[in-house]
Amino acid sequence: ETGVATDLVIFGTGDRADPLNLVTRNYFYAFRDPDVSSGKNFSSNTSGDPERIITSLSDLPDHDDFVDVTNRCLTVSDCPDASELETGWKLSLVNSGEKAFAAPLTIGGVSFFTTFVPPGSDATICVPDEGRGKLYGVNVLNGGVDSNLRFGNDGDGDNRSTDVGSRGISGDVIAVGLDTIGANTTLEKPTLPTGRPYSWRERRNDDETPVTQP
Repeated sequence: ETGVATDLVIFGTGDRADPLNLVTRNYFYAFRDPDVSSGKNFSSNTSGDPERIITSLSDLPDHDDFVDVTNRCLTVSDCPDASELETGWKLSLVNSGEKAFAAPLTIGGVSFFTTFVPPGSDATICVPDEGRGKLYGVNVLNGGVDSNLRFGNDGDGDNRSTDVGSRGISGDVIAVGLDTIGANTTLEKPTLPTGRPYSWRERRNDDETPVTQP
């Protein structure tokens, strides 16, 4: 809902204890939590009550409450509206056995995260297959494609992701310098929000005299 303060909790799923599992379908989620104020006085557990405090697991959103954007939001005109995003969105990790193990990094309105795609059961190569990693970049508000990234031109058929360029399980996405993020051997320059730097100094025992800013 526009104008309402909301926390976004973003996370992916994947069983670290069973990285080679090819059966379980995993997802990346963004959960919208509008309960951002503290100091509530519990009055009820009724939906819509501003003083509501959830005390039961059964009252929490489940998988079906998240709008699926896997085949949506590939263009701006096909993105879910605010009413559909009340709980949040989910993105299917569509490759067989694909899992998200690493923490995401959000910068400039884009959430970056890596996944691991295990080797298939029908692999016929004569050397060990360590699987491969992928780097995703999605709009944090709706899971949509970010047109400023080059992922749509890398030939893999997925405008949200690209291969990380190395085998095995990928690590966290990290900031490299002031304008670049990296995952394994892949570097990307996201569009950063514009802003103006500010600075100040603390003055003690002096008269409060305004200082002209340049």
